Amino acid sequence: MMKKLNQFCRDVYHPGVHLYFALNWVLAFYCGLCLTHGHALQFSPYLIVAILTLYLSLLFLRIMDEIKDYEYDLHFNPDRPLVKKSLTHRDLYFFILISCTGFLSLNALNGYEVLAILIGQIAYSFFLLILEKKSAIVRSHMMLNLILTYPINIALSIYITALFYFHWSTDPQYEDLILMLSFASSFLYYEFSRKIFYPRDEKTGKRSYSQALGFMPSLLLSDVFAFIAMGSMLYLTQSWIPVTLFCVQILRLSRVVKKEKITLIGSAYIGLFYACWILIALLDHFNLNFHLLIRP
Repeated sequence: MMKKLNQFCRDVYHPGVHLYFALNWVLAFYCGLCLTHGHALQFSPYLIVAILTLYLSLLFLRIMDEIKDYEYDLHFNPDRPLVKKSLTHRDLYFFILISCTGFLSLNALNGYEVLAILIGQIAYSFFLLILEKKSAIVRSHMMLNLILTYPINIALSIYITALFYFHWSTDPQYEDLILMLSFASSFLYYEFSRKIFYPRDEKTGKRSYSQALGFMPSLLLSDVFAFIAMGSMLYLTQSWIPVTLFCVQILRLSRVVKKEKITLIGSAYIGLFYACWILIALLDHFNLNFHLLIRP
């Protein structure tokens, strides 16, 4: 069975990519929390716990997607393990058991609030699995599906925040909500960008935001998310560094004008977004305040 799990990770999950993503998400969000709470940057074993938790949570969510998308994959993704019958549904449910046991065990001593968030994520994911099987509208309507599934992404940021509160004995503040908004918006830009295609590249029945909303409306909506992410970071950090994110927008505009591929732009944006948070926190930690616009 472990051989099958390794095969799934190699063919579908891509462990190195998701570990890199979990690492950057946790470190960037931790840096944001330190900045908004005035907390000094310091290494803690619980950062490792958070990184591994996100890594295993992303594995869990990817497996759930594999189960949910089986009917769709029969038509559009014939190379998927379930479609090829290299794995069975029973195999995937066993992988879910392994991943959930892993991240719940890692957080067993991190307070009931933290565990409640993770258990809630599991319960809501299974609720969505049942809902999508029962409702054709939820399965086929891209925007409705996004609205219903996106709270799972937000829950992971809430988890990091709750872990920060528990181990650094700090109180919630309204800036934490703005920080979550910034991260949620950046990921929405990434999510939209990888599913926007030129009309010439659209395939009938294949899910995309450009097919659901139209090419230009989906571009403009993703731009709104990008500016919310950047604007929230500007507000919280009072730094000029987030303005560098605008360069990604200019790059995408130039590629749209030339009708060049734009599906990878979101990856560049979210990578730079995380890097900005980490850089600002490091500069602030070492009192290199030349990067600040307003804050003394």
